[in-house]
Amino acid sequence: MTKDEIQQLAREAGREGAQQALMALGIDMQDARQVKDARGAIAWAGQARKGTSALQKSALRTLVGLLITGIAYAVWRALPG
Repeated sequence: MTKDEIQQLAREAGREGAQQALMALGIDMQDARQVKDARGAIAWAGQARKGTSALQKSALRTLVGLLITGIAYAVWRALPG
């Protein structure tokens, strides 16, 4: 076998393996609509992940702010007068 034949065989095996893996996930690479839907789902999942991360950061900032406010209030109440 020549180097080119080996590379072609490897490409075909990789393509077939990828198609089988995607078929196991319910995505037929021969169906353009399914491919488009899968890409959309992946993009949506990425945006949802980013949104969740932003929400977590916002919630953490709010909790830290409340904690600092509570400590400041407790110190204020502890001062005589």
